[in-house]
Amino acid sequence: MNIKDVRNYIIEQLVPVVGQREAETMTFWLIEHFTSFSRLDASLHPQETVSEAVLEELYRAVDQLREHKPIQYVLGKTVFCDLTFDLNPSVLIPRPETEELVRWVVQENPQAKYIVDLCSGSGCIAVCLAKYIPNSVVYAVDISSSAMSVLDRNARNNKTIVHAVTDDVLNPNLADEVNQQFDVIVCNPPYVRQSEKAAMHPRVLNYEPPQALFVEDNDPLLFYRAVFAFGRKRLSANGKLYVEINEAFGTEIVSLFRQYGYHSICLRKDIHEKDRMACAAIGLSK
Repeated sequence: MNIKDVRNYIIEQLVPVVGQREAETMTFWLIEHFTSFSRLDASLHPQETVSEAVLEELYRAVDQLREHKPIQYVLGKTVFCDLTFDLNPSVLIPRPETEELVRWVVQENPQAKYIVDLCSGSGCIAVCLAKYIPNSVVYAVDISSSAMSVLDRNARNNKTIVHAVTDDVLNPNLADEVNQQFDVIVCNPPYVRQSEKAAMHPRVLNYEPPQALFVEDNDPLLFYRAVFAFGRKRLSANGKLYVEINEAFGTEIVSLFRQYGYHSICLRKDIHEKDRMACAAIGLSK
């Protein structure tokens, strides 16, 4: 089978599942990943033969995609803020909204020295901050030892150093165990309510780690209270705390910041005009 036939086969299999546009995008990703042919190479050399061994890998990948497995898990990697990250189902797939959060932090804190990423998962935030804020010392905290293994690998692959701490962000003693004052604290915690599951795609519900996604409807701000309390103890005088949030709770997050004594609060919308991130300071207001 040649490249052209492979392309046609994959698109035919995936269109009923994901639609024409996404099927074409996934097809190029698969061909590039398994054959090393770029989109341009595939267009220029459509008659190039694909080996039986590679075809078997492609067929398995297509079968997984037909079962709604995210292509990032099928390929075992994704690109985030122009860096490549290893992924597996022990960590969330980074979202474009989180890229916006990272770019906001980098833009506002180019000289930050000490940074911590709470609920770090794959380390996409921590590694990017270590990469794009020169001379920073970056810590990452997550409860999952499996996630910490992925994070360590991503830090090495991207030639950064991240100090990984396996601990629960909800641990009231976390601030004592992470004994450092930080110029930046950032967190993308679980914030999807259980009641929101019905509107979510099977690719998320069936494959991504639920402990990294969901909170109970009766306590949706659980993680934010823990993070804000941590910030009260570990944020430096001129530091800032940044969080990604559920679009439904922008007003509540602002109020919670105030309850915990923060000031200079900023609620920010994402590219889709949804309340998606917020930051605040804990030192003396100006």
